[in-house]
Amino acid sequence: MSTVSAKLTMSTGGPAASVPVFVCGTNVCSAAASTAADGTVLLPVCLDVAKPAIKIFDDPTWVPFASLLLGAGPSFDVSLVVTPLPAGGSILAPGTNRFGGVTLVVSGSVTFDLEHTDPAAQNFKAAPFPLGSFAGSGLDPTTTGVANAWGLAPLNTKLAPPAQLTLPNSASWSAGAAVDVLLDGTDTTTATPPAPWGTWGVIGSAHVSSDGSTITTDVGSGLPEVAPVAFRLH
Repeated sequence: MSTVSAKLTMSTGGPAASVPVFVCGTNVCSAAASTAADGTVLLPVCLDVAKPAIKIFDDPTWVPFASLLLGAGPSFDVSLVVTPLPAGGSILAPGTNRFGGVTLVVSGSVTFDLEHTDPAAQNFKAAPFPLGSFAGSGLDPTTTGVANAWGLAPLNTKLAPPAQLTLPNSASWSAGAAVDVLLDGTDTTTATPPAPWGTWGVIGSAHVSSDGSTITTDVGSGLPEVAPVAFRLH
């Protein structure tokens, strides 16, 4: 048995209390443990877990993600920033879905996973993703060069065919710039997930709009599954 000690801080400042935290691998997941009033949590983890990662998927409340734990182990000590998801939103459905300046156009089917069977957990939501706090983890932006990231919910919802995603160009890249689209690998239930577990994986391409205000995925390079998404200049 090993342990993972984590301290979670809210992106708005202060400790993140009562956040359910999991340590999951590609083969097994720990029971959830909630952070204390000071944002700390200690989780016992089976030594047999393959590719352990911190996973947050209380996504009606918090931006969900999976971030690989790097290092020799078997025990880990990490500090991360978590982002509250704003209230509101509408159930993710075929057609045009909008939230917080983010637009997701679904031309086909929407399939929620087993963690989101309750309609109260099926609202489409989006919030900026705090890249800087993930240094030294599987989502470390310096290893991939990503500079613009957003958390999306409901996590692991399958979109077929991949949906067109438009987000604010918060990195202020030049109009018309070609951009790579990367997805956080949060899915261990699919035989061929769209991104590697707990890290950023390239899933397609996008371009900055002609007025420089937004980034939109290219035709054939949409979002196949709802998870944190990041961008970098091509």
